[in-house]
Amino acid sequence: MADWKRHVKVGFLCTLVFLIVCYFTTIYNTFDYKFVLACIVVSIIYSQLPDVDTQASKIRWILTTAGAGWAFVNLISGRYSTAIIFLGLVIIIWVVGLIKGFGHRGVSHTFIAACILSSLMFYYSYWLVIVAFINYMSHLIVDRE
Repeated sequence: MADWKRHVKVGFLCTLVFLIVCYFTTIYNTFDYKFVLACIVVSIIYSQLPDVDTQASKIRWILTTAGAGWAFVNLISGRYSTAIIFLGLVIIIWVVGLIKGFGHRGVSHTFIAACILSSLMFYYSYWLVIVAFINYMSHLIVDRE
C-alpha cells in the first residue's frame, strides 16, 4: 500500500499531463493560473480521497476539520442550509470509516465512488470533474500494486 506522499506525487503527475495535453490541443488552450491552482488543489484532495475510510488518514482529518469549521462559519453567518450540508458531509466521512462492513479498500475504493465523488466538482467546472476523476483513479491504480 502506498503512502499519502506517493499518491499526491502520482496525482500531481497525472494532473500535469492533463494540463499539458489541454494546453497543446484545442481543448483548453488558455493559460489561466486560477484554473491551474484549482487543478492542483483538486489533485491533492482527490488523489488521497479513497483513503477517507481509514481512521488514521490525513485526508479524513483535513476534510472533517475543514468541513466542521466551514459548517460553523455558515452557522454563525445565518446560512443554516449550507451548515447542515457540511455537517452532513462530515458525518458521512465518519460513518464510512466506522462501519465495519465498509473497511479499508471497501466502498471508497471503487469505480462507482470515483464517478460519484468526482461529479461533485461539476458545481465548479466540468474540467475539474475530469481532474478529480483522473486523480481518484490514479489512487486506485497505485493501490493495486
